[in-house]
Amino acid sequence: MDKIDYTDNEAKETKRSATLKKVRTGLGILTDKNLLVLKILNRECLAVQYKDDYYETVEKIANFTKFAFYNDQIVGAISTQPREEGGDKSLYVKTLAVLEPYRHLGLATMMVEYYIEFAKKDPEMTKVWLHVLSNNDAAVSFYEKLGFTVESTIDGYYKDMTPNAAKVLVFPLSRDDATADE
Repeated sequence: MDKIDYTDNEAKETKRSATLKKVRTGLGILTDKNLLVLKILNRECLAVQYKDDYYETVEKIANFTKFAFYNDQIVGAISTQPREEGGDKSLYVKTLAVLEPYRHLGLATMMVEYYIEFAKKDPEMTKVWLHVLSNNDAAVSFYEKLGFTVESTIDGYYKDMTPNAAKVLVFPLSRDDATADE
């Protein structure tokens, strides 16, 4: 069994549930045994469909992917990748997916915050960033609540989609934050 870091939480009251229940949420690691689960999650949750070479790359840098667990069930995933451009190191969020019945329970926030904290531990990292389909207002709002800002819009980023523009969202890593815990 793979290690899962669990947190006991009170589930947020949602439109689907009028009662609060004790739940266990946590993050788990990507392995060759659960790579197919990542493919299924992404296929079910994301507008962009990824080919096998994408998953081969993700598998090579498995420590940059985490699964979200809700009461021992995989219900979400995040994949990130370190990048370097012009001497600046950053952490790029490649995908973030949560199955629809488990949205608005804090799982996506837990995954993104994990990797923000992960990036802060590297003093050379300058930002966490990602692309969002330009008309995905819910995703933009979600990331803005976490402290991301829209840096730019790239027309034609998504080749076979309408609209094809992407918003670039950035969470800058201040060096004060990175050294505050030391």
